[in-house]
Amino acid sequence: MLYNIHYDIAATLVLLILLYFTLSRKGIKKPQHMMFFIVVLNGLVSCIFDIASSIAISYPEKTSVLCRDILNFLYLATHNMQALLLCLYILTTTGVYITKNKRFFRLIATPYLITLIALFLNPVFRWVFYYNADDMYTHGPAMIYLYASAFLYICIALYYVITKGKAIPKDKLAALVVFAIGGIGSVVIQMMFSTILIEMFVQSLSFLGVLFTLENEADIYNAISKVYNRRAFLEDNDIYIKSKIDYSVVSVKLTNINNYQNVLGILAMNEVRYNIAQWMRSFTKNSVVYDCEKDNFCLSLYCISHADIADIAEKIQKKFETPWTYNEYELDLRIHISIIDIPETADSLEALLAVVDSNKALGDEIIMRGAELKKLQRSNEVANAIQKALDNHSFQVYYQPIWNKEMGRVNSAEALVRLFDDELGEIKPDEFIPIAENNGLIVKVGEVVFRKACEFYRDNDLHRYGIEYIEVNLSTVQCMYTGLPETFKRILKEYDLTPIRFNLEITESVAVHSPDIFLDTMHRLKEQGFTFSMDDYGTGYSNFSYMFDMEFDIIKLDKSILWNADTNENAQTILSCTVRMLKDMNFKVLIEGVETKEQLDKVVSLGVDYCQGYYFSRPVPGEQFVAFCQAMA
Repeated sequence: MLYNIHYDIAATLVLLILLYFTLSRKGIKKPQHMMFFIVVLNGLVSCIFDIASSIAISYPEKTSVLCRDILNFLYLATHNMQALLLCLYILTTTGVYITKNKRFFRLIATPYLITLIALFLNPVFRWVFYYNADDMYTHGPAMIYLYASAFLYICIALYYVITKGKAIPKDKLAALVVFAIGGIGSVVIQMMFSTILIEMFVQSLSFLGVLFTLENEADIYNAISKVYNRRAFLEDNDIYIKSKIDYSVVSVKLTNINNYQNVLGILAMNEVRYNIAQWMRSFTKNSVVYDCEKDNFCLSLYCISHADIADIAEKIQKKFETPWTYNEYELDLRIHISIIDIPETADSLEALLAVVDSNKALGDEIIMRGAELKKLQRSNEVANAIQKALDNHSFQVYYQPIWNKEMGRVNSAEALVRLFDDELGEIKPDEFIPIAENNGLIVKVGEVVFRKACEFYRDNDLHRYGIEYIEVNLSTVQCMYTGLPETFKRILKEYDLTPIRFNLEITESVAVHSPDIFLDTMHRLKEQGFTFSMDDYGTGYSNFSYMFDMEFDIIKLDKSILWNADTNENAQTILSCTVRMLKDMNFKVLIEGVETKEQLDKVVSLGVDYCQGYYFSRPVPGEQFVAFCQAMA
């Protein structure tokens, strides 16, 4: 019997090329890539034994039976191992291997172990192969089992490709499907044409396709730090999160490395980044290191206890407590570490990235975990909701009536922004406004609120209901924006309104901390015709000096002053003295938090000019406020 070994020779050449490329990637050490290397190496060994055993069987007169048996045993042992390795490669690529225990892998290995037992006993029982009376190589009854076990492994691999396919990028999913189907097809062809040794050639071609997709170094490797890149981090974690795997990510953000770049240059700092990445790779063997860009390295840690992960974070912290050296320079590099437990802290890739990519640190702690990261994650989610609301024009403005004592009725209203997100639900202003101020979006939000208030006043002709003006809040950041007067002037022109229809509220903290900066903006807005209110007066600053320089028309007393006065005589004295003092200074006084008739009578007797609170109405959507005005009229 003569075997056609040409396909095996071609497969050997292809596998040698693959082996060279896999060996040249010294930084690629994820289980997936290590398993690919083992698959290629075993395939190469199997091809070599297949060629040798085929030649020995083809020329029995030149070789002994023992030599043929040994070569054929080695070929069949490595050949059937290839199917097991292909299955394990799929399990590592899809992340399934992390979720499985030792019992699962013992079960997976059982068909191959049975194959090995049959091969070891073959010299006695001749179950797998034997030589007939003419000294011809002949398959035994157990040979079909070898093909069946290989087919079983490839079917298992295909099953996990299909069931876990949603977590894998489409191009790589296609490569895995072709990989699995190619394995099945090659087994079937080999069974049908036993003398044409085509199986390993077909598989080697599928390995080549895998090299250019799943194992493409350019896609997964950072050329500077020589570790996995951000794309690999995104793809791997997307797979693991969607596969519901419990693991942790340690994010190490270098907060001041760019400070040294101007001194040492970008090439020198790239070398420093490389040194840091290689140290992270070396100091722990149970992690995968990623360069996530923006001077942020991440370690994915699997099957490690929370205590051990905390120890790893502390080792990193201690390493950076001493300077990193570069030539004669000592670099005092500062870091911030986040331990992100999945799914406890982050249950989606977006939530994970919100923490990893965040430029904000909470407090002075170097290492953050759990509740602190939840707060940071929430902050990022709210920031995204703010941006989405700006993009979708979905901010809403509610209106709360303001009662005028002199007129004995409501003659104005405060515009209050509201944010409702499809995923997060209602987000309170106390939460999203500070976040909008921190990320610079508050100027746009403020513009949206002012524009909506203008549109609402014009479209509903509120003046005919006796609503003389609407109060609009200005945030601290808005007050620092020099272009604010021109922006408001332009919007008023669009809606054919005058500034007298709006009163601008600022908090006491703005006046205290940034009086010089704000004075110019306030002066320009006053020149246009806007009036001003100081909001939240009495919440802790109460510095009178700024009140002489800033031309406020109305002082709004915080509701806490009124509520405390209900139960405390000293607070009652403070309330009456404050109202009298402000009135003596010729300010109009508005008090917030009026919720009962008794409170209304009390503040009226003290001489306040305006009242605002639930006694009159809660903040309501525009159409309800119009209905309120109609009923009042």
